[in-house]
Amino acid sequence: LTATGYITYSPIKEIMLQFGQDRNIIGNGLRSLLLSDFATDYPFLKIHTRVGMVDYVNLYARMTDRYSRLINPYQHVLLPPKYYAMHYLSVQIKPSWRIGLFEAVMFHDNNLTGKGFDVSYLNPVILYRAIEHQRGDPDKMTVGLNTQYRAAPGCAFYGQFLLNEFRFNDLINRTGSHANKYGWQLGMHLAGDNFIPGFDLQMEINSIRPYTYAHYTVSGTYPVNSYSHQNQPLAHPLGANLHEYLLQIKTQPLPKVRIGLLAQYAFYGADSSGSNWGGNIFLDYHTYERETGNKIGQGVATHLFNMNTWLSYELRHGLFLSTEARLRLLRSQITSRNSTDTYLGLSLRYRLPQKFWHY
Repeated sequence: LTATGYITYSPIKEIMLQFGQDRNIIGNGLRSLLLSDFATDYPFLKIHTRVGMVDYVNLYARMTDRYSRLINPYQHVLLPPKYYAMHYLSVQIKPSWRIGLFEAVMFHDNNLTGKGFDVSYLNPVILYRAIEHQRGDPDKMTVGLNTQYRAAPGCAFYGQFLLNEFRFNDLINRTGSHANKYGWQLGMHLAGDNFIPGFDLQMEINSIRPYTYAHYTVSGTYPVNSYSHQNQPLAHPLGANLHEYLLQIKTQPLPKVRIGLLAQYAFYGADSSGSNWGGNIFLDYHTYERETGNKIGQGVATHLFNMNTWLSYELRHGLFLSTEARLRLLRSQITSRNSTDTYLGLSLRYRLPQKFWHY
């Protein structure tokens, strides 16, 4: 089920308050390694402060932790709650360059009873790592960097860097420690009439180390505090332990005709039965397969190719008739997992965004 809606209020010109149920995203790419809109909606309170060239966002949300209905599918129980707090400081360094600093924490209450939001994280300016350390280091900390540089009108380069955890000596010595959990993104976006009228091109690379976004089980009884909501990742839909290449082309050859293509190739390491090679963010990262020598793609080598093409015609303002074709190829080191899926679709949309499958 999806239900979204919110109210917005500005007590003064520089501050905007938003409360409701929806998704949020940080970044300029087709993916976001910091916070994406892949997972379903959730209740949140957002405070957006803008002073001159500085934007500052506080986000507080209630999430749902990992759960299973397989134990008793006919018993209705309260799903395990967890909470999310985020700071994002974005500064316009130059007219062509913007850079943002990201910090987020996923947490539950210390007594593991799910009674509520820890008020310590309501502080709008303090670094969350200090609070998390005072709580005994039980929470999932994530920090990152988001940037965009406009090289020319209609031409932008963007990128992200995400850090969950690292060991400095292992990082310098390149030992491949399981504790070095980070990811990065690089992309380019060409749009506007400065190049080809009605033409839009976007290319992107994403890379995420094994065990990134995962957390651990508390006392063997409480679900892991992974970077997720409703059993869905809050960042990359494939989890971690991956390299990915994305290409999106959109063009408008005629005033009422739109054509597009979205292609994805991903190489990632999956798990065999009972193993944990770092791709599944819902597993306890303490159950890693080896202390050092970890690298992207370890485990069951898997190649994913996904392509979407579409053609839309605007019947009247805001009303689109669309046809689309999708191809998804999965090739695994375990051949029984191989699959080839095709899909043809026809849709009629009125003031609704087009949905894509690229995972």
